[in-house]
Amino acid sequence: MDEFKHPLFFEAKDLTDKEKDKVRRHFQKRRDSGGGDCGMIEKAGGNTYKICFMEIEDQERVLQRKIHNISLSSGDLCLNVSRNYYPETPDQPSTSQPKTTTKVNTKGLEKIFKLDIFLMYFLRDNLKAYKLLEKQLSCIGCQVELDFEEEEAVVRGDIEKGPGGAFGAAEQWELQVDRVLINFTENYLCYHVVEPKKAKILLQDLSFVTDDIKVYREGGYPVVVGETEAVREKIAILEKSLPTRKELPIVEKLFKLVEEEFSREMLAKYPEVKINIGSAMVTLEGPDKEVQSGANTLEDLKKKVKEKRLKLSTALMTFLGSSGAVSKYQTSFQQRLRNPVSLEVGSELVISSLSSDALDEAAATLQRDFDVANVELQEALAAPPDLDGLKEILFKAKNEANSREFRVDVSFIPGTGGTPNTKAQLVGYRENVNKLKEVLHDYQINQIWTQELLNLPNPDLLDCFDKILGMIGMKQNKVTFKASPFPYPCVLVSGPCRLIKEAKQGLISALASLTSDTLVLDGPGALQYFQAEGKVGKELVESSFQVIVKEQQGVHSANVQSKPRSISSPVTSGLAPQPLPRLRGKIVGSNVAIKTSLEIKLGSLIDAQANVLVVPMLNKNLTSTKIGKHLFQKAGNSIKSKFDSVAANCTVAPGDVLQVAAPPSLGCSKLFFIECLPWDGVRGQSVKALGNGLKRCMDLCVQQGYSSVAFPVIGPGVVLKYPMKEAIQLLMENICQLGLSASSGSLTTIQIVIKPGYPDSEECYQDVYRHPGLNVNQGGEASTLFTISIRILNGQDYKSDTH
Repeated sequence: MDEFKHPLFFEAKDLTDKEKDKVRRHFQKRRDSGGGDCGMIEKAGGNTYKICFMEIEDQERVLQRKIHNISLSSGDLCLNVSRNYYPETPDQPSTSQPKTTTKVNTKGLEKIFKLDIFLMYFLRDNLKAYKLLEKQLSCIGCQVELDFEEEEAVVRGDIEKGPGGAFGAAEQWELQVDRVLINFTENYLCYHVVEPKKAKILLQDLSFVTDDIKVYREGGYPVVVGETEAVREKIAILEKSLPTRKELPIVEKLFKLVEEEFSREMLAKYPEVKINIGSAMVTLEGPDKEVQSGANTLEDLKKKVKEKRLKLSTALMTFLGSSGAVSKYQTSFQQRLRNPVSLEVGSELVISSLSSDALDEAAATLQRDFDVANVELQEALAAPPDLDGLKEILFKAKNEANSREFRVDVSFIPGTGGTPNTKAQLVGYRENVNKLKEVLHDYQINQIWTQELLNLPNPDLLDCFDKILGMIGMKQNKVTFKASPFPYPCVLVSGPCRLIKEAKQGLISALASLTSDTLVLDGPGALQYFQAEGKVGKELVESSFQVIVKEQQGVHSANVQSKPRSISSPVTSGLAPQPLPRLRGKIVGSNVAIKTSLEIKLGSLIDAQANVLVVPMLNKNLTSTKIGKHLFQKAGNSIKSKFDSVAANCTVAPGDVLQVAAPPSLGCSKLFFIECLPWDGVRGQSVKALGNGLKRCMDLCVQQGYSSVAFPVIGPGVVLKYPMKEAIQLLMENICQLGLSASSGSLTTIQIVIKPGYPDSEECYQDVYRHPGLNVNQGGEASTLFTISIRILNGQDYKSDTH
């Protein structure tokens, strides 16, 4: 390849591809051969091979070692490398030793050695070395002549003057000469100084040239020649005489992350390099190569620094920056973790370190130790004088926590819009934030008076609510109950926060224990009688039997046996007063159309106030759907035992309805479970089964005399996977069919409960509210099937509309 421009040659006999590869790997390893990047081994001719290096420095280092021993599977290979290629003649033996030519005649022998030209210059200029070579050759009866034009040393010997009267075989003489020349050349070194800085110093410093060491200039760079050990000592002195200074700009925070690792590597690998640390600058001084290697080491370490970014609230970022927590935790991480960690507060909290483990541990520590809490204050607490009292208590607690160091801060965020929703913001160390939250919570439940609304399960209870309170024995010294028709029939419960919940639960349980029967008196003047002469008797019955008798103008119809109706929706167990006595009679009156009310409620089905709750199920399993799981979470084993008891004694098919009596804690009388199928298309069995189940639920409500029923939008979700529009269409079709029929009976309220907080909750609400089936055309005039109201469960917001 073009980038490998510096060839060397060596001799070997018939190397296999595997052996070539091993020889190449030897020359690639600087530790083994002094070499570096090199190309593939190629055959130059005969038994001579060529290998080319990318850098001339690598070529020169390989030449300096002269003999290279490589262990192959066939045995050890001894290579003598040369920068020149000498083509072999057919008579030449193939050897790894220097090129030689032997001539034999009747009187003497002659052998030619190819020597490094710089070694020949040295022999010419150093008489001591040349005399030594002559003496060694004379011991075997030989003389040497240097031919500078051919770069050869010619050794001649006289056969008749050889040891033993003759040299014996020419081969024996040749071995003796080879031994002398090879041993001699191995004691000398020709060192090529190719680096410009070293070459400049070498040529300027005359102390490098002595009687035993010569410096020659050839090809633009000097070559040092002398005995091997002496040359190496001079080169070592030359290396040390080249101090280099390199300034490396670096951000101080970044250097602190790598400083420890950098110092450790420099001490181990480049001990002669001095490190000076300044402001945003690291200076390296020492031998050029080592300084450059040190700079590369620092650059590599900088690239290994990793970051982790934490998106924290603005309030928490401000606290971290102003409290001194950043420097405190950096010091702590320095002591605890294996690698230093830096923290930088900006739009995000940036954590940096060489170690991923250190990053993860630091991030986990910060997220564990710090917190921000935004606590919405109740209306009464959001304005003076209660707000002033709260501030005084919180600021006092804050000052105590910050007595030694800044650990927590408190601020108040005013609400926007018409209703003030002031929030108390607590930010700082999680331990201290939690303590202030406890102070705030304690103040709210014990010091602040509040009001909450409780739905009345039956509007008829509104006029006689005070009598009902006396009858059920609800007594709360610090809690008051007041019935109100606005924003809907409800009870206004007022008192301290900590008592409100208990009072509401007690009232709900008490109302749940009430029952009602309707007695229809057939005959004229019945209402007037009980408002006049019969009034005393009615009141006597009320006081004697702890009941309330309420007159109402009846409706005339065919004789129908009345059904007892539940009038409340219990949420939890509580007071249970004596039940009203059940009355039996016949309903008579005139045909009067009663318009059914359709309520669209935002909230959870289990909070709905209705006689019947409709719940989907799959494979006759209570908790197969999310609604079923919520019912189980609220009612526990009481609903599970009732459900299992009914399910064990019946078989259900898709579309069938499983009727389960509701436990008191759910606030309804019955639970209708529809056996469903997962969505299988518009014309599939799942639509047919769900449609049959919805219709069956409405028919059961009418047959059993229930006045209210609550439906969720059944189908969308991870279990049944109905499209939202298909599920709404199926539910509304069945509700509208009931509205068009004349068989709604006692069913006066149908609730559609939509769970808020999901991405499609708003779309679901709009589709239900504006469903075209709610409008009909009778005699050319548009009318509505239902009176529609919209409510929010467990809340005070209310709006109504007539669709």
